[in-house]
Amino acid sequence: MAKVELLTEDELRSVGTSVMFDCRADNFGATSYDIRLGRNYYRSREDTGKQLTPAQPELIVDPGEYVLVTSYERFSIPADLLVQLGPKTVITRRGLIPLFGKVIDPGFSGTLVLGFYNSAPVRIRLICGEDVICKAEFWRLETPVKKEGLVKARPEQAEGRIPREDMDYFLNHPRHNPLTLDRRLTAVEWSVASIRWWGRAIVVGFILATAAAALGGYFGGYFVERMRAGGQAADSVKRPSIQRK
Repeated sequence: MAKVELLTEDELRSVGTSVMFDCRADNFGATSYDIRLGRNYYRSREDTGKQLTPAQPELIVDPGEYVLVTSYERFSIPADLLVQLGPKTVITRRGLIPLFGKVIDPGFSGTLVLGFYNSAPVRIRLICGEDVICKAEFWRLETPVKKEGLVKARPEQAEGRIPREDMDYFLNHPRHNPLTLDRRLTAVEWSVASIRWWGRAIVVGFILATAAAALGGYFGGYFVERMRAGGQAADSVKRPSIQRK
């Protein structure tokens, strides 16, 4: 079994700056590098991808929305290196769920395309070139990958763009749309809440009607008996006799 070694500190910085373009020195940690939000993005509520600019560097992800974004950094991974991606708590605790593969294979050259889903009830705002979206660990392989085993990036990724097929897949498969699922779940919740409300209303109405009928029967019988008793008392009273002259 081939051995791998995690690059740390000075070696991480040295190798990282040689295989990543547009990287930032402050983003290097002891064992990983923090990848930033890139310029290109695709939102699930739109038909095509767009690009952030210096004039408008902010990406807004609505609640229940799915987005594809590119990395700010561009990679060129040699045959003896493997990069492992991981989530950042600064992103996940805001409600942004990462939906992407964990490995950048040897031979890859281009920008990353990363998926995210906003599970929070509020909008999430991200700034191009500033906000961290995931982390990367660099592993050196004991045995370099052979040429025929190297991965080649898709043309769009090599140019820093989101592949059209990624956007088309999302548009053509609405059942896989997290936003649609979120809306369906919300509709189910409302339906269940409505059924519960009407069920309670029917039960309460039935109880009140039963109680009213019972009380009506009781008091109705009581008043009838009282009226009968009053009539009998009146009949028992002797009327004064009228004498004719």
